[in-house]
Amino acid sequence: MSYSVWLTSIEETVIDIDSLRIFCNDNDHLKFDTSKTWTDSYDQVVLFKVENNWDFVCGINNKSTFAECADPYSIAFFEVTKIADLLNLFVVGDENEIYYIPNYGKPFNRLDFDIAKQVFNENGYNIKLIIEKSSVI
Repeated sequence: MSYSVWLTSIEETVIDIDSLRIFCNDNDHLKFDTSKTWTDSYDQVVLFKVENNWDFVCGINNKSTFAECADPYSIAFFEVTKIADLLNLFVVGDENEIYYIPNYGKPFNRLDFDIAKQVFNENGYNIKLIIEKSSVI
């Protein structure tokens, strides 16, 4: 069984696919693919050019609040973080741990995304408070 990592909004809003498409079109090393030839698991995928091949960055379905993304230990994860920053998306793992905070970076300690969403809903987007309150010991 594989471990999944997701791009998702703390506000639980639909991911802006048009902005993602524009971002990919503006970067020659990225490909926004809707052909379903790379995989038919998603309505569209973002691919990253590695030498003469393409590698998976993220896959997303229309009107989705999340996108499955590349492993945090892969070279393609650098592109995931750029997308996260652009679209204000968190990167979260299967165990609800936050791997990346948009426009902040990798947290220094383990943070729980459900707690982070609760803090956000109670206090708004205060990144310092979100980090402080969602820390898991």
